[in-house]
Amino acid sequence: MKTINLDGFNPILENIVRNSIEENFAQEGRFGAGIFGGGNSRWHKSLRARKQGGKTLQDTGQLAASIQVKASSDAKITIEANAKDLIKFNASGDFKIRVGSNKKYAGIHQFGGTIKHPGDTPFLPFKPTKRKAGFMPNQMIFISKKKAEELKAKGIPVRYTKPHDIKMPARPYLVLQDEDLIEIRDKFAAWIGKQF
Repeated sequence: MKTINLDGFNPILENIVRNSIEENFAQEGRFGAGIFGGGNSRWHKSLRARKQGGKTLQDTGQLAASIQVKASSDAKITIEANAKDLIKFNASGDFKIRVGSNKKYAGIHQFGGTIKHPGDTPFLPFKPTKRKAGFMPNQMIFISKKKAEELKAKGIPVRYTKPHDIKMPARPYLVLQDEDLIEIRDKFAAWIGKQF
């Protein structure tokens, strides 16, 4: 009789999940129909990414860098061979995996929602200007409160936003694709084979 503790597979599992999440950021959302797939459409591109030509949720890279993946397991497989050369397998226990971020804005990006903005953000209104996409009326530039005080001291009018809601679309990044689940299955089978 031989018993194998499956916690040795934890680092492999963590690596597959971590790589999948990194690929979600690289592709600005990967979606699949499976139970862990996240839906059926790509992320809504952020205004910042559209203006700067960058990638959504990757302005500073802090969110992607903050993702922690931790697997744990109390699972084990017992293998027993009897006199008739029959092999009996007995499996017990579970694998658990925790994935998340310590960034306070992580949840709103994953699930979407409404931010109740208190307002009072200083900005400068500008006249419509000619841009590549055409005229953009009511263009404003947000400034710091320090800059607002400097401009007001020079007699330049500064305006402030009123309280308002900001609707954030869901951009699920903590998702796995069907191919990830297949990779987990295949690597688990190969790992089990090596234990014997």
